[in-house]
This record gives sequence, C-alpha cells and structure tokens, in this order.
Amino acid sequence: MGRPSSKVTKVVVSGPLAPFTDAYNVRLEQAGYRPLTIVNELRQVAHLSRWMETGGLGAAELTFDHVEEFLEPRRAGKGHRACSFQGLVPMVQIVNPGAGPGSPVGSGVDAVVDGFHRYLLQERGLAGCTAGAYVSRARRFLDDGPVGGVGVLGSGDVIGAVRAEVERVSVGSAQFYVAALRAFLRYVFVEGLTDTDLSGAALAVTGRRRTSLPRGISGADAAALLRSCDRRRLIGRRDHAVLLVLLRLGLRAGEVASLTLDDLDWRTAEVVVRGKGAARTGCRYLSTSAKQSPVTCGGDARKQPIGLCSCERSRLWGR
Repeated sequence: MGRPSSKVTKVVVSGPLAPFTDAYNVRLEQAGYRPLTIVNELRQVAHLSRWMETGGLGAAELTFDHVEEFLEPRRAGKGHRACSFQGLVPMVQIVNPGAGPGSPVGSGVDAVVDGFHRYLLQERGLAGCTAGAYVSRARRFLDDGPVGGVGVLGSGDVIGAVRAEVERVSVGSAQFYVAALRAFLRYVFVEGLTDTDLSGAALAVTGRRRTSLPRGISGADAAALLRSCDRRRLIGRRDHAVLLVLLRLGLRAGEVASLTLDDLDWRTAEVVVRGKGAARTGCRYLSTSAKQSPVTCGGDARKQPIGLCSCERSRLWGR
C-alpha cells in the first residue's frame, strides 16, 4: 500500500495573517514538519486569522497572550491540548518579533504528538485521560526511537520498543503500551508520515508463562528411591510403604499424611482417600506390593502388618 495523500494540499488563509502564510510554511518545514502536518497547522492559522479579523486585531499586534485567548474556548470544547499552541508560535514570531521569546518552535515530534492527541479526542472520541495516556506512550516511543524521527521508522524499531517494554513493566502495562502504539502507528500512516502501516509489527502481549506440566520421575529413579529405604528399621519400612503409595496410587502428599488405620481395608485391598475437610473423595486399590510392605507398630509383639500407618499416627510420621 502506498503513502496516503490528503485531498487538501493548500489551505486558503484570509484576514490579517494571509500575507505571512508562505513564511510560516517555510518556518515549519525548517523545523521538520511533514507536509500533511503543515496543512493541519495552516488550518489552525486560518481559524486564528478569522478570529483576529472579527476582533479587529492587526497582525503586528498578535502576542502569545492572544494565542492563549484564542485557544482557550477551543480547548474547552474539544478537550485539553486539542489545539496546538506550539504550532502557532512561529506565526507570532514572524508577524511580531517583539512579542517576546515565547515558547520555542515546536519540533516535528511535538507536532506529531499534538496531532495524535487531537485525533484521539476528535476522531476516536476517547476520554481525555485515556487519550493522555496514549499520547505519553507515543511520545516515549518517539523519544526512544531513531534519530530521524517518524519518517525513518521501521518494523525493527517497533518490535524493539515492545520487547523493551515487556522486560520493564508488568503484562497489563505492556498490553496497554501495545494498544497505544498500534493506534499511534495507524495514525501516522493515515497522515502520510510513514510509507507503510507498521501497526502490525506491534505484536500482542499474551501474558502466558512458558510452563509445562510436572514431569514424573523415571522408573530407574523410582527404583533407586525405594532402595534407599532401610527396611531393617521401622522408619525405613514406613518410608518404603509411603513411597509405594505415592508411586503406585498417585496420591498427593497431604492425602498420604492424613491416612489412618480406619482408612485401610486389607480384606478388599482398598484405601479411603480423604480430601479437604476430611471429606471422603474416593477409594484406591492397594497393589500387592503395597499390601506386602508392612510398617510394624513399636511394642506390638504380633508385628501385625498395617501397611501405611501405625496405631499412633503422630509417632508414624515423626511428629
């Protein structure tokens, strides 16, 4: 897609400022303003000139105070900063050099940002706070961008800005930055400030973390873990039985820790699994190896195999 062009290539300015439009146009070009941006600023000059003609104000009498007086009702109707003071500074300096230093001539970045702000308020109809947040991020993007300004932007500049923002702020803030950046890049393309639409280079920030499901241990690791239990001792036999249940039945650690003798049914080879609040959540069948892995109660001469628990659970778990 080629560069968009505006149907309006010349703005007719009438009134006291009409003789100075050519000098004003040259001043803006020297400041780095693009052609379509200059057209927008000339429209504002045309409004100012008609306002001066209505008030009987001559060109040589124009001051920065008059500019503020002209912009105040326009800002009230269109939102804060909807009209560019910086764009009118060169005209005041041309027609009335003795008006004082005023503000410096707005740079190309200032003009682009001001135009973007007006576009958000007037064309997009965004709230003032939202438009201001978009503008601040657009200005930060331009300040950190290439030296040549908007006209030399490339997809690499956009991708680099998004990456830097993702590393610096939270996911939500990065997503808002991308939304503002896309709106700004679409604006500069429509205004003809860039040759291509770069909004697609501002990739979405999903916020998904690169995590995978927990991996189970290998059979060799499981066998080594079971061999590490000293089954000649009571604690070793307990650990061996607990590991068997974890490996064969897939129970959680908390479910194993809450087992009692009443939860074991050796005749049917079942173990009752209890969830939160001691609620019964289901049964698991004990494998043959788990049934044959006894934990002997201390002091019990019969050495009855009781599987996972002793008659005193606190003693079994070492508590």
